[in-house]
Amino acid sequence: MQHLDTVEVGTATYLLAAQFGTEGISSYRMDNATGALTHVDDIGAAQGLGINAPTDFETVTAFGKTWVIMGSAGTSMLNVLELEADGTLTAADQIMDTRETRFGGVQSVTATEVDGHVFVVAGGADDGLSLFTLMPDGRLIHLETIEHTPGAGLMNVGEIETSVVGGDLQIYVSSATDAGLTRFRVDLGDLGDVHRGDGDGAGTRSGGAGDDLMIAGQSDYLRGGDGDDILVGAQDARLSGGRGADRFVMSETGGSSRILDFTAGEDILDLSSYVMLRSAAQVEVNSNASGARVSVRDTVIDIRSSNGMSLDRDDLFADEFQWPDRIPMLDRDPTQVFVPEIQPLPVPATTQRPMANTNAAEAVLPEIETSSPGAPTPSPVATPTPAPVPMPAAPSLQHPLCVTAVARQRPLRAERQATGLTAVAGTTGSSDATGRTN
Repeated sequence: MQHLDTVEVGTATYLLAAQFGTEGISSYRMDNATGALTHVDDIGAAQGLGINAPTDFETVTAFGKTWVIMGSAGTSMLNVLELEADGTLTAADQIMDTRETRFGGVQSVTATEVDGHVFVVAGGADDGLSLFTLMPDGRLIHLETIEHTPGAGLMNVGEIETSVVGGDLQIYVSSATDAGLTRFRVDLGDLGDVHRGDGDGAGTRSGGAGDDLMIAGQSDYLRGGDGDDILVGAQDARLSGGRGADRFVMSETGGSSRILDFTAGEDILDLSSYVMLRSAAQVEVNSNASGARVSVRDTVIDIRSSNGMSLDRDDLFADEFQWPDRIPMLDRDPTQVFVPEIQPLPVPATTQRPMANTNAAEAVLPEIETSSPGAPTPSPVATPTPAPVPMPAAPSLQHPLCVTAVARQRPLRAERQATGLTAVAGTTGSSDATGRTN
């Protein structure tokens, strides 16, 4: 058994249990008088989800539903499940870590609701953190990622806790290998409203001065206004971000959509909702005099630039997609298997992600000597461990999470806490800015 939690849905109370042996999660209805449990539902690998070695999950109530966000270290995946009023669990989304995100070997997941917006933070053995926002349909949209640097304390993330303090989302992180705590901050001062299409079609919705989340219904017209808005498209929708660094999230609904004012180098064309779309090489881009036409599978996106100039592939995409892979979910009947047609990807120039070296001295492995048959085996010689060299003090790391347009959307700032670290380390002594005890 890996993780337990209770959650109320209406008048019912449920116990959720992530079970290592069954590679899934189970729900039990709790008798409000006696506390007795009645098994309701199971969902996991046997039902077609990419769950292996579940390590943590978090529940959050938003958009009129109860959600379970679950991390699995064995698959480096995040799963989003909806907990229904009757206790059944329904899969809503699953995404997998890539070279551009940092939740591989996920160990901890948090979810926080703030004024109708839901922020999800995940991290683990991948030496970093990834920040997401939750959509009303259960999709996770990647916002930012930060990777470990010397003194950041993100080597092998162990636990993550979040709290809203003074209008900011505070993120507290501990490492499984380093003593100390690291605090990150998400500025929510410009957080705007959530606007959702009603599905009737052909509606016009306008955002305000803040960072709005706007979800289109079919044929809707979204106008973001000021702020760094997130506009989620639908079939035959028109999207206008207005001023600010906007994110246009296109949905895999087929048909056509239009973006009316894309600013290259500032706005983001987000295709993360497309299952197994892993490279810009899988996307057709045809430039024209006032922008570009983007074709992806059975969807056509006509994009007009904000300055009326032509747009090319480099204007729309970075070298690699800056978001996780979205993985298809199988039917709950494991015999009903959906296998998407996947286009081949170009071979990357580098197959290994560079890792930050936080040790000033590296241990050198001795050469292995072999002896002839019958010769006595020499006694092993202990290799002395080099003394660690303290890192330079870094009381405040004032840097955004990533140097892309994503960083303009609620950038995080990190502060390495230099007080109260000895209790965390379980030893006595003084602590430097890296959280190590002297």
